[in-house]
Amino acid sequence: MYPRGLSFDRDFILRDLKGRFITARTHPKLVLVEASLTPGGLLLSAPGMPNLEVSYAAFSNQYLDVKVWGSEISAQHCQASADQWFSTYLETDCQLVYFGEQSSREVSGHEGQPVSFADGYPLLLISQGSLNDLNSKCPAPISFAHMRPNIVVSSIAPFAEDSWSQIRIGEVEFDVVEACSRCVFTTVDPKTGIRNEFKEPLKTLKQYRRDEKGEVFFGQNLIPRNQGLSGWVIRWKYSAANHRYPCYRQTSDYSAQSSRSNPTTSRNCFSRLRGDTVFAAPCWLFSQPLFCNTLLINNCCWLAFSPASLPSSPQRYSHGRRVN
Repeated sequence: MYPRGLSFDRDFILRDLKGRFITARTHPKLVLVEASLTPGGLLLSAPGMPNLEVSYAAFSNQYLDVKVWGSEISAQHCQASADQWFSTYLETDCQLVYFGEQSSREVSGHEGQPVSFADGYPLLLISQGSLNDLNSKCPAPISFAHMRPNIVVSSIAPFAEDSWSQIRIGEVEFDVVEACSRCVFTTVDPKTGIRNEFKEPLKTLKQYRRDEKGEVFFGQNLIPRNQGLSGWVIRWKYSAANHRYPCYRQTSDYSAQSSRSNPTTSRNCFSRLRGDTVFAAPCWLFSQPLFCNTLLINNCCWLAFSPASLPSSPQRYSHGRRVN
């Protein structure tokens, strides 16, 4: 874990010839591009295209401006062969750029907090319970690939993460900054690159996860407070201030059952949740998870795991409130 997020996470981006960033919001076929790490860079593949080797050693020394929402970033131009490959695949002229040594960007409203080419924040957390709750209401099956989280937490009540203000995974601490506003990107099927004709899951989320301004929220944005490796136990700190969406209807209270648990408190007031398991944390590249081999799991692309010794009952250690 580094100040701007996970290693390799969203360090590459496409720009058009006017410097505007390109994503699967406007070019859904991008979700079908698959990437894997090589000793010297990346190996990319896509339907109907030959494999492309992207080599760090072949990168240009030229830096080009790319605009990501309200940020203008100076990014390192990769290589002409990558430009041609993506331009052919997307049928539009574009260039592949990298968040190089001379690149810099800060999270809006958080001076000094670096971030790469992510929409706004270094990390996104979603719980398995929240996704299950959505799938119980949505007519179209929705996977985590639709939502693209970096961190997935199991064994908690649906939307318990809405009440968190800080979490700790191993030696890394995170601020849970704000809920993630969702857009049309979530309607693109990650397996086919086709948008859902009924605009799901946004249509369903608007029924119970919309605020007074009409924005739809799903997941929580995180900022790392320090660097380090992850571990097995996730710790979290509840904040009532995080319940700031009055349109959410709170119904079921999941409180800790101290008679069956033995929670401890660390020196920084994080409560240990032995029932919570972080089990997946991919990095994202061109809207697809960037998978590593097992030798890289502990130090780059995956944050934490599911030890079988941890109990799994969500009611034993959850403090937040379920949101329906």
